[in-house]
Amino acid sequence: EAVGNGRKNKARKTLGRKFQEQLDELMIRLNATEPHFVRTIKPNSLKKPREFEAPLVLDQLRYAGLLEVCRIRQMGYPIRKDHHEF
Repeated sequence: EAVGNGRKNKARKTLGRKFQEQLDELMIRLNATEPHFVRTIKPNSLKKPREFEAPLVLDQLRYAGLLEVCRIRQMGYPIRKDHHEF
């Protein structure tokens, strides 16, 4: 049926509604996964082989939280699941 301005009387999705539905689908997918991460450390800012900048590496380790993980592991707390827990 035509409405006064010539448009059909259909329920149309707004851009905001489409975005919300896509976001909901993404969250369902993310919640269904068990993510794991590979952390990469850049040894130098020049991107050259065989060069190592200790302050740069230390900053990356701190930022990624790896130094804290090392401290926790040294105290004897496990951070990984045992085989039977999988």
